[in-house]
Amino acid sequence: MISIKRYLEADRTEELAQVRARVNHLLLEAIRLHAVDADAADLERFRAEIADLDRRLEAAGPTDALVVAGEAIKTLEAYNHRVGRLIRAQVLELRQMVAVLTEGLERLSAGSERSIGNLKDISRQVQRASAIEDIRLLKARLAECVRELEQEAVRHREESSRLITHLKTEVTRLAAASGREPRFDSVTGLAGRPEAERAIEAACAERRHVYAVVFVVDRLALVNSRFGYAAGDQLLRAFAARLRPLLAAGDSVFRWNGPAFVVLLQRETCEAAFEHEVRHFAAQRQEEFVEAPGRSGLVLLTASWSLIPVFKLTAAEHVIARIDRFVASQSGAAAEPAR
Repeated sequence: MISIKRYLEADRTEELAQVRARVNHLLLEAIRLHAVDADAADLERFRAEIADLDRRLEAAGPTDALVVAGEAIKTLEAYNHRVGRLIRAQVLELRQMVAVLTEGLERLSAGSERSIGNLKDISRQVQRASAIEDIRLLKARLAECVRELEQEAVRHREESSRLITHLKTEVTRLAAASGREPRFDSVTGLAGRPEAERAIEAACAERRHVYAVVFVVDRLALVNSRFGYAAGDQLLRAFAARLRPLLAAGDSVFRWNGPAFVVLLQRETCEAAFEHEVRHFAAQRQEEFVEAPGRSGLVLLTASWSLIPVFKLTAAEHVIARIDRFVASQSGAAAEPAR
């Protein structure tokens, strides 16, 4: 333990300055070594920034030392913000995966419960049967129930296989969430949330006149439930293609998560005029034909949306927080497009 008591009791300014420098070095070294490892590349960058500040602090005079200390605090706060966002994003993805699993299991159990109910009803009628015609009817109904069970077993296998494949894909994607290399969504081919966050940070840092438009595809969970995940993926690809006419040079579109897309558009248009443009785009009706084994249909392709003027917000985390709040508010929302 370093004690500075003896330095406070005597006029030993130079030695006290050395002790302060040593304490500052130890504090920065502790911050550098014990930072949360949420993203390997970001952690390496953060440690390099802290090491650079440590070197500057060592050579700084009393006045400059305060400036460097302020920069160190800002650097630490920025890193903590980034780590917090990454954790929140992964928590949200985990919640969505749990919801997918729960939804799949509920679908699988619903058919079994129906078949079990039919068998119990037949059992009760067998106990009351008193004529040969009753027995024949019950035999016919039992045969029909067996056929239904066979079909249900096949459907269970297919649903289970699709569910497991979907979950494996999501787990693989989540496992790579700490990487900083550009990642592209396997369904739509678009860049994912990490790239969207970096683009938002760049837009805020450069103070560009950028709007973020968040789209949440309506009825995606219902389509997954009725037609399977392949049909839901088809709907997402169709909506991604529908967004292209909105884009001009320098604009970008990202798959944020689940049913959500984020479009970054650089426009000098005033907010009211641009909101009218987006509203007109969102109001256009489009139907997508989807099919699954034994069923098919037309699905109205619509989306809830929210317009966020990035240039009016002070920091990227405020933009990202607004996007997350809107996406969360649309979970389970009705089919009617909303602002």
